[in-house]
Amino acid sequence: FIRAVSRSRDQASAELIMTPKTAALLADPPPKTHMVHPYSNFEQIVPVVTRFVGEGLARGESIILLVTSEHRQAITERLIQDAVDAHVLEGQGRLVFLDAAESTLLHDAPTPAVFDAFVGAAVRHGIASAPSGKVRVYGETVNELCSRGSAEAALQMEELWNSLEESEFIPVLCSY
Repeated sequence: FIRAVSRSRDQASAELIMTPKTAALLADPPPKTHMVHPYSNFEQIVPVVTRFVGEGLARGESIILLVTSEHRQAITERLIQDAVDAHVLEGQGRLVFLDAAESTLLHDAPTPAVFDAFVGAAVRHGIASAPSGKVRVYGETVNELCSRGSAEAALQMEELWNSLEESEFIPVLCSY
């Protein structure tokens, strides 16, 4: 999705450049799309996530984010930097943060019933809260399961995300 480009040899960190195709996909993802973005450190994914979120909010969509508390803070700070009033949108139910690291989804192998009660309910509420009647989801649950050594549970979680995306006609962005 993005490539790192160094402007000078003295520059310690690389600038992230998003390709036009990626920017367009994040701005207006088709329904029933499951996008995956790999990263080696979270700073690389923040511009991708905030582009996905900001564009959705500008289009009247609700956003559900299943993220760690550390990543929630980085995303919120970037949204505020981009002139998105995250706190007001949270109060309206259009920007919903769920804790990926502490969710009931990660305590055992994920089941369709638990996933629907936790994520499906949030998505349905987001659809009802959105002026456009649409919702986008960004999730880190599969990454969290992988980092805990639960590869089988991560595969089950991926299947649950695929089913949700298909049944609710929503775009899903994940990162690993």
